[in-house]
Amino acid sequence: MLKYSFLFPFLVCTLALSQTIETVNIGDQVWMAKNLESNSFQNGSAIIQAQDREQWQNLTEAAQPVWAYYYYDKATGEPYGYMYNIYAITNGNPCPKGFRVPTNDDWQKLIKYVSEDLAAKKLKSISGWDDNGNGTNDYAFNALPGGVKSGYGGFNSYKKQASFWSNSTHDDQGLWSVVLMWWSDKAIINPSGKKGGLHCRCIKE
Repeated sequence: MLKYSFLFPFLVCTLALSQTIETVNIGDQVWMAKNLESNSFQNGSAIIQAQDREQWQNLTEAAQPVWAYYYYDKATGEPYGYMYNIYAITNGNPCPKGFRVPTNDDWQKLIKYVSEDLAAKKLKSISGWDDNGNGTNDYAFNALPGGVKSGYGGFNSYKKQASFWSNSTHDDQGLWSVVLMWWSDKAIINPSGKKGGLHCRCIKE
């Protein structure tokens, strides 16, 4: 496995076979530098792409792992990575080999290291956010405002919100998640239910 640094002292490319994974070192954690784009678990089982609202709803009700682009549109959603339902997080490991979905503790540790009062500002990208919501991207985490899929309804907060899964159970209704908003410098830890869709940012094991 070969590693080299470029652009930032904490931005690294890891080459594994034919796959290139950009990572960022933040404290003693190593995060993927982009949102996940995987259509399968590490064991090879498929994560199904939902092409419309009905398909997302039916597969989620059947507890099947699903991903989709924002608004089911590749041109709109591709810059932000895939949005996943809860079963794409809980039914297996969707991250590349050597990585996993972060726990709530992992997110809390990141936020504490970066700054509890300024985590969102420092993790958000320097462009792409509406309403003066851009961040400073101090750690090359480059969180993009890819919005959120709320329940079986529509998509919300495009260019205003970045939402990421953890794999830590909140209660029988869902998992903890991390939300970065255009209007806040702080990162928000929220419970997320079983019907919606969020992006995923993997952490090195």
